Formats: sequence, structure tokens, C-alpha cells
Amino acid sequence: MATYRKTHRVRHDGGAQSLISIALDASGDPVIPTSATHTILDLRVPETGTDREIVASTASTVDSASTTLSAAAGAGTSDRRLLSAVDASGFSEDHKYLLTDATTGRRKLVDVAWISSNSIYLRQPLVDGFASGSALAGIEVTSTFPAAEAADDDSLDDGGGPYALDLVWVGVDPPNQREIVFVERTPENLYAVTLDQCEMLSPSLRKKLVNHDNAAEQFLDQAHSDWRAELAALGLNPSDYYGAENHREYIKARWAMHGHRYLPGGEGDFNDRLADSFERRARVLLNTFMAGGNNPHGTVVVDPDEDDADDGTSLQKGRLFGLS
Repeated sequence: MATYRKTHRVRHDGGAQSLISIALDASGDPVIPTSATHTILDLRVPETGTDREIVASTASTVDSASTTLSAAAGAGTSDRRLLSAVDASGFSEDHKYLLTDATTGRRKLVDVAWISSNSIYLRQPLVDGFASGSALAGIEVTSTFPAAEAADDDSLDDGGGPYALDLVWVGVDPPNQREIVFVERTPENLYAVTLDQCEMLSPSLRKKLVNHDNAAEQFLDQAHSDWRAELAALGLNPSDYYGAENHREYIKARWAMHGHRYLPGGEGDFNDRLADSFERRARVLLNTFMAGGNNPHGTVVVDPDEDDADDGTSLQKGRLFGLS
């Protein structure tokens, strides 16, 4: 099996979006390719499927920014975050560049925090020293995920991926690199469950809430907040688990719990008993979620014979997380 990390998140219905990659050599060190092309495949579709190829081989863009240092940087200087450039035009904040020492040839991938004139400030201080005249050059390679695929509701409902971003480098050994892409809803607080879906769990409650201003919506909002709070307390990123089956069922149970617990003009003990019942259901669902069966997006394991993967990410916790 070939294992890949998910490295790109594409926003659903966000238009055409950039996928930024960095070429790595056989030792795992960052290198600047002479040029690059990319193909995007839907790994949920078999190799023989007509809908597998989302983007046919097309050119990617290699960042062409280039300058040299007008002064030494790093160890031995007063500000180890500062790169004094001969010309900082063409460089941008919040992007990565390759710094190559003029004396030793040592390379360092650096992340730019901000730029003032020809002074480039890094997010992290340099540990080693870099001589005046050292080269600073663009290394990021930009490909594009198409707007139509990002807006495909059926694809999103089918797990949002995985897609393969297959890159071909010129001037890099090895010349091929695969990265994984998923389409996701954002921001994380978008509703995973609608009121209509909640009504299926407790039709009578929705009817009782009709005449109370926005009560049903407020309870649904609180149920989503409950989910995010539970996962955050466990040290988990709620957006990584968006739309899992237990997630949706938990939201519905918490909605019904809040509704029966705080229903204006409710029926006393009977409503309390219903609320307790739904609260227990929500707790069971959360415990089941933690026991396994719902994984964050992260690693995709692709069958090398078929070069495909199931939708989403669904293997149990405790096993190699991914798809096989």
C-alpha cells in the first residue's frame, strides 16, 4: 500500500483555488524544480473510469522570486529573524522561500512573516549563519483546483475526496510527487444538520416550537456548539470530523434534549424525562464516536494495483488511519 498525507483543503463552493506544493528530493530536502506539471484525479473512481481525471496534465507555476542577501543573517547577528535583501520586490508575506548559503551551499526553507522595504522578517529565527551574498529564491509551486469540482455537492456528500494531486518535476529526483486533496465545508460552524433532519427524530417537538421565536434554530445552534466544545475538550479539531455519521446523530439528539428541557410552557416531568433520554443518547453517540469508526481527515492509503480509494476517511481508530 502507498500512504499519503492529506496536504490540501479546498473550500466547498469557493471557486478555483490554489494548491501550493514544495518539491522534495530523495532525501526529503526541499528543492526548486526547473518547471512542473500537475494532474488531478478523483481516487474514488477506478483507473478505467471516465470521470477519474479532473484536470489533465497542465503546467504549474514555480515562484520566480529571486534575490541575494546584502548582509550576513542568522547566527552572530543582532536579529536572527532578519534577512537584508538586495531587492525584496517579488517576495510576499506568508510564503516560503529557499535560502542557500553563499559559502557552504547549506539550504534552509524559511517562512516570511512580514516585509519592510528590503528587510524580510522570518517567522522563526535562523539557528545557523548565512553569509552576505546568500541566495533567497521562490520555491513554492502553485497548481489550481477547478471551481466546478469544488462546487460539486454530490462529490462533497460522497466524502469530498480523496483527490490526488500528481506533480511531475523537471530537475528533481525523484521526478514525481503525489499529494492528497479534500473538499470541505468551511467555516467549521456551518450546520451539519438541518431542522428538517432534527424533526425526523422528534416531530412533535418541532411543532411545539413553531410559535416560539427562533427557539428551534437557537437549540440547533447550541447543539452544534456542544459538539465543538466536546471535541475541543478532548484536544480534537472539530473541523476534522465534520459531517461524520455520529456527529449528525449527536447534533439531533442534543437539539431534542435542549428543546424538551427548555421548551416554553412545557409539560414538566414528562419533558424532563424526554430530555434525559435524548441526553443519554447523545452521550452514547459521543462515546461510540471516541471508541472508533470516525476518523479525522489525515492519511489516505491507496491500493497500488488499482490506484484508487474509497470516499472519505473511514477506518476505525487504532488501525492505520486512511483508506485501503
